[in-house]
Amino acid sequence: MDERQFKSLVQRHKDRVYRFALYMLGHREDAEDVVQEAFIRLWRMRSAGAVRSWEGWLMRVTHNLCIDRLRRRQLEQRTLSPLEEAANPDSLLAASLVESDPEKQTECGEYRRLLLQAIRKLPDPLRVAVLLREVESMPYRDIAEAMQVPLHSVRTYLHRARKQLRIHLKSYFHQTTGSRDDL
Repeated sequence: MDERQFKSLVQRHKDRVYRFALYMLGHREDAEDVVQEAFIRLWRMRSAGAVRSWEGWLMRVTHNLCIDRLRRRQLEQRTLSPLEEAANPDSLLAASLVESDPEKQTECGEYRRLLLQAIRKLPDPLRVAVLLREVESMPYRDIAEAMQVPLHSVRTYLHRARKQLRIHLKSYFHQTTGSRDDL
């Protein structure tokens, strides 16, 4: 890969890598650091001809860097309380939705907050699969390569993740619709 190809790859994937890191980490500055490190590693690996899909490789590296960053956070005991997180402008949960109707904005914001909380509670392989598929719209094969798992495992992870998310969000749907039917 020459410099022109590298720049093209960065331009095509920088937003996807950033969004994924932001969803994984929930903090803009950490996500920016991870993106920068991922592309530095891509530059260093550019001469490796054995990489079948640079996108899959890049997402796998980004995932690993996010996991490392999360582990460091746990070791440093820098977890935020829910009130501090809501007040944090870098928090995904504090992100406001652009909506003209205040009632809908509140409802959408509440649903988004609950959905992100539910996604964060998922075990790592399920959370990663959901983020790559539902947020980043990656094809199953690329997800399998990024996660270094067989294709059928990706399908299983997504099935289990969606099932757990339905369970977590069931009470929200019952409150908003007044329905007792299963999702």
